[in-house]
Amino acid sequence: NVATVTVTSNKVSILSDGSENATITAFVRDSSNRLLEGVPVTFASSSGGISPPTANSGADGTATATLVTAGDST
Repeated sequence: NVATVTVTSNKVSILSDGSENATITAFVRDSSNRLLEGVPVTFASSSGGISPPTANSGADGTATATLVTAGDST
């Protein structure tokens, strides 16, 4: 069972002009702090777009997505 999901980004901020992307990584862990494989993670953003919107955690317990801001004025 999933106990925690920790989300990180490789960038603190990105420009809204679409010239940069950020890689978003979710670490999925059980109650014993072990990384879990095969867990679907849904990514969402209040500004910009996420691709893919859903990803399964891999053997390393992580799922990744890319945040893009191209054409987003906010």
